[in-house]
Amino acid sequence: MAATAALIGIALAIAAGAGLGAYRAAQSPAFYAAIVALLWDKLKPALVEAILKDYSPERAKEVADAVRQAQDPEWRGKHGHAGENH
Repeated sequence: MAATAALIGIALAIAAGAGLGAYRAAQSPAFYAAIVALLWDKLKPALVEAILKDYSPERAKEVADAVRQAQDPEWRGKHGHAGENH
């Protein structure tokens, strides 16, 4: 019984320490900077790929041709509210 109580006490002390550590970390600007840096490292390749795709020479030619012919590019008008006629 005493061993079980000691183990429960140790587990509670560890949980309290972890909780206090998490609370203090959440107040630190360095903690948020580390999270943003981690997210940026994961998102940057996808963002760069999307930007390069939008500004590729093929895409520029497609948009220039649409403008020259006074037509809406194929990507225009696809985003609207349900039931709208485009």
